[in-house]
Amino acid sequence: MELILIKGFDGGEELISNYAAWEEVEACFDTIDWHSFHILILRKDNQNSVDVGGSLVDDGLSASMMVAGTVHVIENPPENLRMAKQILKAYFDDSKLAFERYFITKGDDPKYKVYSYQGECRRVRSWIYGLAIIAIVAILGYLTLGDELRFIGKDIDHARAKVVDIRLQPFGGRYFFQKVTYEYTLDGVPYSGQFTAGKRQGYMRLGDEIKVRYLKSEPSVSDYVGKFVKVEKHRLNSSVEAKRQKHLEKEPRDSL
Repeated sequence: MELILIKGFDGGEELISNYAAWEEVEACFDTIDWHSFHILILRKDNQNSVDVGGSLVDDGLSASMMVAGTVHVIENPPENLRMAKQILKAYFDDSKLAFERYFITKGDDPKYKVYSYQGECRRVRSWIYGLAIIAIVAILGYLTLGDELRFIGKDIDHARAKVVDIRLQPFGGRYFFQKVTYEYTLDGVPYSGQFTAGKRQGYMRLGDEIKVRYLKSEPSVSDYVGKFVKVEKHRLNSSVEAKRQKHLEKEPRDSL
């Protein structure tokens, strides 16, 4: 069983061991500074694994299990490190029992299913899932276009803002969004706003300067536009361009 560690929100996977014994897993778990974001993964293969992750500061802990390629997110996240380690130990000892203990819900448990109405239950669930998907798509569409609707046809301006707070919000087990809070000042009046950052928007850091747009009629209404990037001037080296510049400086200027 592979033991894999991810450090930081945008960190890459670090393979700790290809054939980890429980003592290795426990030692690795105990040496992690859980006050910063980490994910520890036990992987049987690409289709079956378990992970615990998050931090003790603000973000909290979470866990998920992949079974035959399907990810199941724990319904009741671990409240402390002891419980997070118990999930790993249960999976290490018996992945099936670990799934039944931590990741199965009453709706998934066969003893709660009414077999005489199984076909009807499937049809009802299909309708429910279909409606749920439609609702999710509608909500995502509103969230995507909602900010745009506030600015369409309105007089807007732009301001330079500063990132003052970042919170990590888990979704899908080992994946996290950044909930970013920024502040900006207009005519001596402070304002603030929030947006969700990820791979599409680019990950943010505290102190980053960003560009926001706001309504002139209501400056407190704003949203994220882009991130300012520092451009550093590079020194000329011994390239052809550097030599050409040096030659031009030596050329005498025409007298007036």
